[in-house]
Amino acid sequence: MNTQQITYAQHQVQHGIPALATAAPIEQDRLTEAQLMREEVEALCSHMLWLRSWWQAHGDGIRAVERQAAASVHDHFIDGAMFARGIARVAGFDIEQDRIRNYTWGRNTQTMHMVMRGAA
Repeated sequence: MNTQQITYAQHQVQHGIPALATAAPIEQDRLTEAQLMREEVEALCSHMLWLRSWWQAHGDGIRAVERQAAASVHDHFIDGAMFARGIARVAGFDIEQDRIRNYTWGRNTQTMHMVMRGAA
């Protein structure tokens, strides 16, 4: 951080944050407990499916480096995604499963070959 950034940050702490704290609350529609819970469960299902997709892309590489660790978490990724898909289907969540399943994760085949050669 340079001196100008520090000075700006100090100014924000001294003048900006107290102003926000004393500002009148913004009126907005509040979610009910049930609505909030539904949104959180939908987000949890989505995150679980993203994790499963990541594991599908990188599980073999991790297995090559650390077989025991991979074995310890494998079923959690698989079972978690299975439960998430079931919940999403029953609850009618609109989760882009094809997009998640086909995400490339920035996988570079050269990097994967290096990992696999190093583990051999």
